[in-house]
Amino acid sequence: MRIFTPAPRALWPFGLLLAVVASLYGQSLGFGYIWDDNSLFVDNTMLREGVWSWAAVARPILPDTSYFRPLVLTTWMAEMQLFKLTPLYSHLINVILHGINTCLVYVIACAIYGSRDKTRIAALVAALIFSAHPCLAEGVAWISGRFDLLATTMLLAGFATAMAPATVFRCMAVGIFALGALFSKETGILFAPLLVLLAIARSPGRPLRVTLADLWPYLLVSAATTIIYFILRRQALGVVSYSEFGLMQLASGFANYEFWMRALSFYTFMGFMPFSSISPQHDILLELASARQHIAALAVALAILAVVVYFAIKRQTWAILWIGFYAGIFPVLGILSIRLADTIGAERFMYLPLVMLALASVALFLEIRDKYPLQRIISLMGAAVAGGWLVLSLLVTYTVTSMWESGVKLWSWQYQSRPENQMVLMNYLVHLSSSREPELEKKFEIEIEKIQSRNRGRLPMEVQGIYAIYLLTKQNPEAIPYLQGLVDNSVGIWDQPREQLGLMKSLKYSSILANYAQALMIFNGDLKLARETLNRSKALTGRGGEFQFVHSMIALEYLAGNKADALNLYRENLEMLHAYDIHKMHASIRTLIQFTCLQLKGENCKPQALEFIEELKKESLVPSR
Repeated sequence: MRIFTPAPRALWPFGLLLAVVASLYGQSLGFGYIWDDNSLFVDNTMLREGVWSWAAVARPILPDTSYFRPLVLTTWMAEMQLFKLTPLYSHLINVILHGINTCLVYVIACAIYGSRDKTRIAALVAALIFSAHPCLAEGVAWISGRFDLLATTMLLAGFATAMAPATVFRCMAVGIFALGALFSKETGILFAPLLVLLAIARSPGRPLRVTLADLWPYLLVSAATTIIYFILRRQALGVVSYSEFGLMQLASGFANYEFWMRALSFYTFMGFMPFSSISPQHDILLELASARQHIAALAVALAILAVVVYFAIKRQTWAILWIGFYAGIFPVLGILSIRLADTIGAERFMYLPLVMLALASVALFLEIRDKYPLQRIISLMGAAVAGGWLVLSLLVTYTVTSMWESGVKLWSWQYQSRPENQMVLMNYLVHLSSSREPELEKKFEIEIEKIQSRNRGRLPMEVQGIYAIYLLTKQNPEAIPYLQGLVDNSVGIWDQPREQLGLMKSLKYSSILANYAQALMIFNGDLKLARETLNRSKALTGRGGEFQFVHSMIALEYLAGNKADALNLYRENLEMLHAYDIHKMHASIRTLIQFTCLQLKGENCKPQALEFIEELKKESLVPSR
């Protein structure tokens, strides 16, 4: 077997594919950090302080999770060290990765379809289908989508390498790519099964034992890297796999057939008709309700699955590749213990499966064209269908990508179509409340009034927290009763261990306490209760989250007359403060001192606050970033 290696004169398809990627996603270079970008790495001071170390990246991407992805964390750490906190470079890397993946799809397609000139066009169409698919917009335009991007890059590079006869050098390269995929996302475990499917699809007429005989060095290397991965994972996380995974959990997943059948239907139809349903949030309750109302859609999805399995057994190339699509979505169907919160599916999970579906779709067309005599008519019909689909996909992808420009734009778009979704509403309100534009602040206040009118003048706890922080930033003393109400309604929670509460609740309640402490200082001048509240916030905060309270503690020590303690606390956390945003921290400390001092002494303490900030700057031995 020989891998397809194009001559220099045949490099134009790569230029075309890269031009398409640039035209679709070049706009993202001007986008900012949004959604989970903050919690994953922007606010993660462990990535922004010091130099690279295995301990810094060989840990869960978030506390109390089992996601082990050191390669992606390494890329983010490198960006922060080289370029500071600049979203341009993060987006640029995502676009480059998508361009590389698109070109690798073309290379693999040429190897599967054959290297004849007439099939290179088919390979180009497969790569274009993949590149322009609207479901990929989330993974490319959103920086946190890099897990899927980089894992797919490693997998495709490994597949392309393994399509040539095994040598020591190629086996080493495959091992590196396979381990890189596993270090990017857990879907890297699919390397061996997808490689076998690609090899069978490339030569469907060969006996399976012959195909496996050619692949055994690569499969052996893949097995060895998988063992290494699980050893390192166990060493870093203390667990090998998801704690709930087992035969009982698997049986429970299959028993919950309604959920995974609807998920199967969702991913199947989004693969072909994604034009009207693109969204970062797909509601499980609404989707399951529609499952009962649209039983025909479920029947079609199951019928397609049955047909694909039948023709895969018959060794049809397109069906074997299509099985790869099902293998790619299997981990997220809901059978395994991967929770998708209140969503039935996420489009970023389709990044790798769509590679296989694009290859399968074009292979199916080639099979039909070669089997029937009216090849010219079939070719024209196929060109018309593919052309129309591509034009519509390009338009939708370009439009959807622009929605990821900012958090306000993303969640405003979602709120218009899904106002009843709780997660969408919360994100929409958060971004409106944090904006400094008068028009958006007015929208926020209008939404708060609407929610109050629907709830007889009261606000739900989640909305109350957002509104309280909004009032706090506006220096409005009405923030105190709202925050106090949140604290009083959570009696008993504060004394629970952080591990028992879990990640999301710990972060939520820690933030509430930190904001309540600030309000107590600037509106009441109550240093004693503020100190108690900050200590509670500290107990709930994991490593990397100290930025939520440490600036308040520094200001509190200064105001309590413990200037030396305040300076020591500043020195102890200097690296973290630099890594987060030293200028933002200085501004927060100055504001807290000024307003709290006004409550305590009834006078303007701005000169004293500025003098203290100047002392803090002199203590900043680490150069500002």
